[in-house]
Amino acid sequence: MVPLVNEKITNLIKLTYFGPILITAYTLTTINSLTVFDFVGLILAVLGTFAVVKSKLDLGIAHTWAGYCSKASKLEVTGIYAYIRHPLYTGVHLFCIGELFVLIFHAPWYLTLIAFVMGFCLVSFLTVSASKETNYLTKHLGEHFINYKNQVHPFLPLKKYT
Repeated sequence: MVPLVNEKITNLIKLTYFGPILITAYTLTTINSLTVFDFVGLILAVLGTFAVVKSKLDLGIAHTWAGYCSKASKLEVTGIYAYIRHPLYTGVHLFCIGELFVLIFHAPWYLTLIAFVMGFCLVSFLTVSASKETNYLTKHLGEHFINYKNQVHPFLPLKKYT
């Protein structure tokens, strides 16, 4: 594995992974009734979870933690990677947005604030990691990756057909 971001920062971010999830789980156990926003949030969280699981399955043994990249020898361009260049990061973004929908309307303000700050740090870290990963793959895979990059959006399933 090749570190893309300072490893101390990566380890610190790993500690924040479960904070928002635990806060959301606690909040969900205290809800008396569901609103439309809760359903939207849960749908986004499920879509995000699906994107993460599908990405990991498609990568197989090439999967690494965020902040790292496997040695660039082969580019995965099938499965979900045919439509989204960074589907793992997209999945986490969707999950965080979905959690926020639930927390805003049900959690105490201080738990929402804690989850928001942790989620913001995580999403920012993943965005920086995606940029550094793109630079690394461009450098190590050259034209093959550049062609792929020009065809597939980094975070949305907006494949370009040119």
